[in-house]
Amino acid sequence: MSCAVRFRYTPGTMYSLVLKRAAVTGATQLMTGDVIETVTGAPVAHIGSFGLPSASGRFKMADQGFIEPYLSTGCGQRITVTYGKPVGTEAGVAHTGGLPTVTDPSSGSCLSTASQTTSRGQQVTVTGNAAPAAPAPATA
Repeated sequence: MSCAVRFRYTPGTMYSLVLKRAAVTGATQLMTGDVIETVTGAPVAHIGSFGLPSASGRFKMADQGFIEPYLSTGCGQRITVTYGKPVGTEAGVAHTGGLPTVTDPSSGSCLSTASQTTSRGQQVTVTGNAAPAAPAPATA
């Protein structure tokens, strides 16, 4: 399952993705995803919802995800994002996951990736590695 949404953001502001089982109706559970501003808890955007069979389970400590860098303006773009640890509650028990592992794309991409751990989380920078544009020839 994959969901995506565009929303207005403020650089430097931390946002949380809230993924939850919103409802169970008969043999179906409704899973939802929303973006909230971490400090205030204010809702920012609804990412999406989908139904699963109730017996399929929910999120687990071993679940993994990935980040797809969509650089829409070409290989010269640079983007830095900080990811915090995932947190959640299941049956009243709180769980905290680890920071993401960051790897460079292996092939087929003009991207390079660097990361460092900061007090706010794992800071990831994705940079296009296109050669710089040649300077314009001088005119007389």
